Amino acid sequence: MIRIKIIRMKYLHLIINLFLISKMYAVFQTISQPGLYQLGENVTYSPAVPNDIIFQITASDVEFDLGDRFITQNSANTQTGLIAIQVASGLSNVVIKSGTNGSIQNIRGTGIQVLSSCSRVLLDNITTFSCEERGIDFVGGSGTEITNSQIQNCKVIQCSIDPLASAPISLTFCNDLLVLNMNADFNGPTDFFSTFNVDTCTRCNFDAITIRENTTVSGWTGFFLNLCSNGNFKNCSFENNTTAGSATGYNLNGCSLLTFQNCQIIGTASTGGQVNGFFSVASNDILFNSCLVEGMTNSADSVLGYVSFADTRMTFLNSSAQNNSSTANNAEGFVASSSNSVSFINCIANNQTASNNAIGFDINSCIDPYMQESLATLNVGAVSSFGILASGNTNQVFVLNVASRNGAVAGDQFNGVAAGAVNSVLATTVNSAAIGPWTNLGLT
Repeated sequence: MIRIKIIRMKYLHLIINLFLISKMYAVFQTISQPGLYQLGENVTYSPAVPNDIIFQITASDVEFDLGDRFITQNSANTQTGLIAIQVASGLSNVVIKSGTNGSIQNIRGTGIQVLSSCSRVLLDNITTFSCEERGIDFVGGSGTEITNSQIQNCKVIQCSIDPLASAPISLTFCNDLLVLNMNADFNGPTDFFSTFNVDTCTRCNFDAITIRENTTVSGWTGFFLNLCSNGNFKNCSFENNTTAGSATGYNLNGCSLLTFQNCQIIGTASTGGQVNGFFSVASNDILFNSCLVEGMTNSADSVLGYVSFADTRMTFLNSSAQNNSSTANNAEGFVASSSNSVSFINCIANNQTASNNAIGFDINSCIDPYMQESLATLNVGAVSSFGILASGNTNQVFVLNVASRNGAVAGDQFNGVAAGAVNSVLATTVNSAAIGPWTNLGLT
């Protein structure tokens, strides 16, 4: 027997007792009237068919409180595709929340799913644990976006353990969404997934997001951002995520007008593919401010801190790529290739490889690249080492940059920067008044 207490349903106050019986249900329990609902006891459900739903909300103006109870699938039940809580299409003013210990757990499917054309949906203090497909799934569509909604104080833990799972958290076609104070930890292991799959979202903001110790077999991405615009990412931290394939912290594809502020990617590791901190393709008007990529390692391929490819108006400000290393290929701090109007201001690169080339800033085939007051130091490679490597650019400008102790000779500090733009001096003459005014400074 499961008891769900209806605290308020319009003007009624009552308790409904629900009985589990051996019958095939498409939906176990439907909440079809506005009101305030509270789960009266733990729910352990055994679906008789795949793709079942435990609780389906079909009315607007509903608050569903798990309290300190849990919703789970019977451990002996093998039916897949189960959804613990689903919010039907076209609803508004729906709140799903829990107390300190409330959770959705051990679901062979998805924890919470919100369907298209919903607005003002709030998920508050929800923990989804061991949901095999997804912990949270917002499924909007073109012209049927999910709008003005919020996910706050939620945790997605050990989800996407199914080999075919693609994302513990998926947010598609959302407008004006706020995700605040959220943890996505220990998800996987599976084949490949993006911890956050964010697709075609506008004015979506993420603040205080932590992604730790996610594990995959063939590839991992922290945030996959496809065709997103006018969004902000603040105070997000990725720590010690690992894969046997390629790994990328943030992957931007065709995005515009995004800001990343105080975002950190630390300790990402791969044994089988390229590792990237931030990787952007065909995007425009992106700002990285006070971001850090540090301690990434790779035993099979290259390590790249920030990559801009075929982008327009990209700005890297007060950001750094430090102590990233490879034992198999290149280690590079910042890479810009075939991009227009990419700027590096007050940035730092310091990376090493035991196998191939180490490059602090690799800027090639770009139009109007600009670099000011940035530092490339101790980028050390087994084959070659460069502080700043510029090639094939049009209208490049380098002002007041310093490259020091990258390789053994002056040409390793600035390579491809016009003659006369760099003063190269011995390390013993640093701070010497004899140097005089300088545009860029190379120290061996």
